[in-house]
This record gives sequence, C-alpha cells and structure tokens, in this order.
Amino acid sequence: MALLRPDSTRREAIALCEKFAPTADSVCVLPTWVADVLESGLEVATVIGWPHGAANSQALGVEAAMATADGATELIFFPNLSALKSGAELLVADAVQTVVDAAAPTDSEVTLWLPWAQLKPLERQSLARLAVECGASALVLPVDDEESAKALREFLPDEIGMIIACEASAASAAYAHRLWSEE
Repeated sequence: MALLRPDSTRREAIALCEKFAPTADSVCVLPTWVADVLESGLEVATVIGWPHGAANSQALGVEAAMATADGATELIFFPNLSALKSGAELLVADAVQTVVDAAAPTDSEVTLWLPWAQLKPLERQSLARLAVECGASALVLPVDDEESAKALREFLPDEIGMIIACEASAASAAYAHRLWSEE
C-alpha cells in the first residue's frame, strides 16, 4: 500500500496503516510521515527524489539519511532521468551511490524506480548496471503488458532483485506474479 499524493495528510497516512496493518507487511508514505506511521508495526518505505529525481546528489543523500533516521527500512529512489538521457551517467551514478551510502548505516534497502516506457533499451541497461554497481537492492519496473514483463527476464542482471509494478490489467498482474514467484 502506498500514499504518495502531494496533498496527503498525516491523518491519511496513519489511517492507511491502521486499515492495512492486519493484512499488509509494509506501507510506502511520503518522507514527511515516516516517523508518524512507525507505531503501526508495518515496515515503512518511502520515496527519495520523488517524483523526478532531479535534485543534486548531496540533497538526495540528506533526504535518504533523514528518512532512514526516521525509521524507513526501504528507500524507493527515483533517478534523474534528465541526466541519464543527457548522457550524464556519472551524475546519475553519483546520486545512486550517495543514496545507497546514506542508507547503509541503518541497513535500509534502496530500490531504484526504472520507468520502463520512458527509457530506451540502452538507458534501461545503463540504469540497471548502475544499480548493481552501486549496491542497490532491487529495481522496480512499472509495466503494463505481458510483453514488457517478459523482456525483463532477458534484460536484468542476476545480481539484483526485480519488483514488477503492474499498471493496467489483471492479466499483467498475474503474469508478473508468476515471474516473481519463479525468482
């Protein structure tokens, strides 16, 4: 369960946790509300660089360190697509490494959001490689069809976990679940 609307309130974040605590293992909320939802007993994830990842590495590192200090156990990092598409791979790598390093003292996991549809194949490979090299735990890949989900198998390196976020149909969700279950 996730609550990432920019106008979401503390009350809504707490209510989400109360509603899903009996059946869910984790929740994803804005960094502002991480400390406030810890009492739910759920693992708490939050987003770093949400939604564009266009902040500088130092700011992203501070955001990640603050989120983990507040109790987040997973950071879902949105990398700088503008830099990636501009060929500034070192800038992207620095940001990924900074977030991973900021999460390390608390053993929080860092998951990179890979916007499948917005990236060309070489950009996807580059971002996946950076994730592995920098020590990220997994990639989240939003896909909306079975063909994209199948392509993930051939594309992702073995060293990194895969989380598929289906956006469209129940058929895609079922296929993604089968892929996940085979891991």
